[in-house]
Formats: sequence, structure tokens, C-alpha cells
Amino acid sequence: MSEITKEMPFGTIILREDSIAIIESPEGINIDSNMAHAAINLMESTFQDNYGFISNNVNPYSIDVEVYKIFSKSQRLACVATISYGRATNDIYSSFEKLVIEKPNKLFHSLAEAIIWAKSFLE
Repeated sequence: MSEITKEMPFGTIILREDSIAIIESPEGINIDSNMAHAAINLMESTFQDNYGFISNNVNPYSIDVEVYKIFSKSQRLACVATISYGRATNDIYSSFEKLVIEKPNKLFHSLAEAIIWAKSFLE
């Protein structure tokens, strides 16, 4: 499978040919609305149709609440998956995301499961 990897101010984004974007952010970063707009713009300029977004939480970081509104407004964003690696704070954070993201979203504990789920929204 072909992928494009880009380094952005908010971390590394992997753009897969199956219209799934995987983002890994560095430890301690605060993701703000400017970073969210940059991510959305990159995904929408790369993918021709609907796409899925996976937040691969390998590091702890924070997100401005406005980011959720920006992602929810994206017309072509089909779903949002969050991967938690067993840290309780990630699980709590993901529960919060379920309340504020107006897109199908789900918490996973493995990247493979998240990809399978995201693909189901793109078929």
C-alpha cells in the first residue's frame, strides 16, 4: 500500500492510498485551531473522496476544544478513530471526544482495528 508521510507542526501525518489519515503528535504539544485547519486542508487536498482520520495516541498531548468543532464541520471527514495504549487518561479523553465530535467516532487499542473500522465508512 502506498503512503505519503508529512511532518507538520502538530506531528507526523500518514496519508494512505485507502483515504485514511493517521496522525501521531509529539509529547506535550497543544493542538490548536490553526493546526487543525492545516490537517484538514492537507487531507482534503490529498483525498478525492470521503476520508477517515485516526489519532494514534503514542504520546500524551492536549487539544483545544475548538479543534473538535473544526473536525465536525468537515464535509468529507467520514469518521474519527482514537487509539489508546492503556493509559487511563487516554480512555477518559476519548470518552469526552465521543460527546463533542459530530462524526462517527470510536476508541481502539490497536491501529489495525482502527483501520478496519475506518475502512467500513469509506466503502
